[in-house]
Amino acid sequence: MTNSILLAVALCALATPSGNMLAMLAALYNKDSFLLATEGISLTTAVSVVTMPLVAWIVGIG
Repeated sequence: MTNSILLAVALCALATPSGNMLAMLAALYNKDSFLLATEGISLTTAVSVVTMPLVAWIVGIG
């Protein structure tokens, strides 16, 4: 791909955690699974802090 800005935007959109709605629905419908949902969101956020720059470096945009 020759457009590095488009590649960087696509990388950010695909690599960021997207499970925040899951915790809201868990809090609304199933109170028992709220803790598990928030732990999952925290884990994916922490992992994305490491993997996003790594993938950007591998692809050549970082």
